[in-house]
Amino acid sequence: MPNARSQDFKLENMRGSFLNILKPQKMEENGVVKFRYNGTFLWPKSTAVLMGKTNDGKELNVYEEAVRVATEQWGEKAPEWIKSGVIKSPFLDGDGPQGVSKKTGERHKGYEGHRFLRASANEDRQPQAFDDKRGNDGKLVKITDGNRLYSGAYYHIVVNLYAWEHTKNGKGLSIGLNMVQFARDGERLGGSGQANPDDFFEGVVDKGAAPAATQNGQGAAGLFA
Repeated sequence: MPNARSQDFKLENMRGSFLNILKPQKMEENGVVKFRYNGTFLWPKSTAVLMGKTNDGKELNVYEEAVRVATEQWGEKAPEWIKSGVIKSPFLDGDGPQGVSKKTGERHKGYEGHRFLRASANEDRQPQAFDDKRGNDGKLVKITDGNRLYSGAYYHIVVNLYAWEHTKNGKGLSIGLNMVQFARDGERLGGSGQANPDDFFEGVVDKGAAPAATQNGQGAAGLFA
């Protein structure tokens, strides 16, 4: 039976950190060396509900979608297991131990007062990276310069949620990274079958502040607090 997975959806104005989008990062997982593309993306805790958009423009409550994917995978006990920590959450606390560097013991810059997620892709599925404008040919300009993808800037990202289960690491939800679009500059922080981008990204994006958070679905959000 394949693991449960959500459809692709876009998250807007997410602050990037530790970005490995153009070149995969060497990682060791369960004693096996792998190369993965990845990035960490933050949003303020004042955003009560994390909302995404599907390729047809419909709003999607990301917390509710996470519960739906978990329930599809593990049944009606999934919400209780999420709340108790049996199912590992993909939504992390920048003010908690997950926001602290294991090397220095100090909290990562910019993580205070924020939640964050880590999104990744396998070596053979490099995320597409786009600038916020179209070229003369009308197509979105692809980013090839790593200096354009820096920690502290804001991005629109296209991701999906998926369930996993491992004999050693237990059960969890993770986030797959499909596409990244530069949205606007920000103060630099330390460190650094895909979907159709035209379904998600406009040629020139609004440089204003992110829209106010909706209050819908706080019950699902509470499971991941």
